[in-house]
Amino acid sequence: MKESLAKVKLFLVLGSTLLLGACSSIVADNSCGTTDLSAIEMQQTFVMGKDLEAALNRLNSDVVIVARSGQDLEKYGIRYSHAAFMVKDRQEWQVYHLLNECPSSFGGLYQEGLGNFVMPAMVSSKLKNGTNDLSKLEISFGFAIPPKPVQQNLKRLLQDAAARNSVFEKQYSAVANPYNQINQNSNGWVLEFYTIAEAQANKQMVNNRDDAQAWLKSQDYEGTELPASILKQRLAAMVVGNVSLKGHERSDRYQGKLLINSGDSVLNYVAGKNGAAKCRQSAQIRSAKDAAYCELIITQ
Repeated sequence: MKESLAKVKLFLVLGSTLLLGACSSIVADNSCGTTDLSAIEMQQTFVMGKDLEAALNRLNSDVVIVARSGQDLEKYGIRYSHAAFMVKDRQEWQVYHLLNECPSSFGGLYQEGLGNFVMPAMVSSKLKNGTNDLSKLEISFGFAIPPKPVQQNLKRLLQDAAARNSVFEKQYSAVANPYNQINQNSNGWVLEFYTIAEAQANKQMVNNRDDAQAWLKSQDYEGTELPASILKQRLAAMVVGNVSLKGHERSDRYQGKLLINSGDSVLNYVAGKNGAAKCRQSAQIRSAKDAAYCELIITQ
């Protein structure tokens, strides 16, 4: 009997994750890691981190917002699932982002190197392409470069723990609504923190999440609509630890959609609203299709 119940629960977990792809507790965008890598794969992860570092250096910017595909969500219209700040300090790049402390409904702020950031993208690409040979993969990262005054503010503010925490909510939901105060996802923290620096560049102040969301509304920020039937929503909320439907408009839910912050929506906001330069086309850089941001192409 216990074995049967366990199988049913496993079926529900896997089913709801497939139905609602943004539920990233199993695949990526959390602090638990994704899957065991061989020694060769670990080495390739390190090399890809160095390749990303070299590509970032060629952008001649101190702060870049970069997004990865922690999982394949293209069937939901989402190219990049997880955005982070990349900051160059003393010739080294550091990643600042929010990760789900799985398997819980809590999030935490992390500062780490590029290798940890690229690993989920490599694993996702391996699964998507059905190959264990990472040397054959082409992995893309979306990116947007903030205006110089905003970069300067971000670089300074990201060193300040109080500033980082001023727009941080520990209650985590992978599908958090952009305009709710109850919970937050990884992209929501990046976006709300960005508003602090953006507001200061315009001689205004953002002091908390309420201010940040008011700023986003004033700038006509648009999140990403995630299609999800009522059944899918309820299944995910029931069995996936990092999914909560709190904070979503009832009317949206009953229309079979959830408004969320995605890596795509963060990049489109930064690139489209802040006068970022056009993509400098090269073997490694291209314009993202039907989007305002650019893409970095990394190959082994």
